[in-house]
Amino acid sequence: MTGFIALEGTARLAKEQRERLLETLPEELLDDAESFLNYLSRVPEAAVAIKHGATAVLNVGDGGIMTALWHLAEYSGTGMRVGLRDIPVKQETIEICEVLEINPYHLLSGGCELLTADNGYRLCSDLKELGFDAAVIGHITSDNDKAIINGEGTGFLNRPQMDEYIRFHRQGAELTF
Repeated sequence: MTGFIALEGTARLAKEQRERLLETLPEELLDDAESFLNYLSRVPEAAVAIKHGATAVLNVGDGGIMTALWHLAEYSGTGMRVGLRDIPVKQETIEICEVLEINPYHLLSGGCELLTADNGYRLCSDLKELGFDAAVIGHITSDNDKAIINGEGTGFLNRPQMDEYIRFHRQGAELTF
């Protein structure tokens, strides 16, 4: 994958919930998080990735990385094994999501692309040499299992659910009436 998960959701929440977040988080962290909006365009990365061997490119958007992984497996008719700890996430995202009780793996992730390639390690190396953030987070399998490995434990990907950004706002709206 390229980029980091949940940049879009993190930036929006940092701006919208600034006063609440300032109660527990430093202002510099929120300033950095708001600046994530500058990294949402991934068109150059997708074009470079295709030139360097990507066989599929999927924008990670609504529903976050978990929704994108589900769709990738469904579209390709395959399974996958993904290392949860291999998915790049910024510390600002972790901090903001913890305070707001949001799951970053299901949060708006504009600025992040999910790729497949015959040699993901080579593709990542090529992208990094060109200045792009990239990481191998898993591999495609011939079965239909959508496994998420977290340390010693293995779970399975659930069907896509509501994006955490939308859930957070709906929950907040319900609480204010």
